[in-house]
Amino acid sequence: GVAAFSLSEQGQLLVADADEADHLSVGDAMVVALRLADGNGLYGTATVTVKRGNALGLSAAEVDGAQNWRQSEWFGDFFTNGSSWVFHESLGWLYVVSDRTGGVWFWDVELEVWWWSNPTFFPHFYLVRQTGSGWGYWDPKAVHPRYFDFDENSWKEKTK
Repeated sequence: GVAAFSLSEQGQLLVADADEADHLSVGDAMVVALRLADGNGLYGTATVTVKRGNALGLSAAEVDGAQNWRQSEWFGDFFTNGSSWVFHESLGWLYVVSDRTGGVWFWDVELEVWWWSNPTFFPHFYLVRQTGSGWGYWDPKAVHPRYFDFDENSWKEKTK
């Protein structure tokens, strides 16, 4: 019952129903034909190709010679196939959800928790777990992924 796209008051084309937009897609892209009118009989048309994927993957650069690998200045190298799942080179499988302000929520498969970060704070992150929430810090030099849990004042190792 909801159209795939809507237009904001600022003139931005927004995905209003992701499921409907998925049905219009072929592979990792969709072609959208736009017709813009001024209300006085004048109009223009444009056809654009919209690339699909998670916000983190779309904002990261492609790694030369490595299909579906991206490099984020703040998050590092990761694999993405256009879905909401990414495989980070050291953190493993993560489900990615944009907070729409430049930050990202991650569902961490191994830790079974949500954590949040953004380009300003990473490798610091905000961890949400059943026993409470608090800040953590990913150790960028660790051979095996580990983080410091500030609430528990201890290092936690993540197993792959």
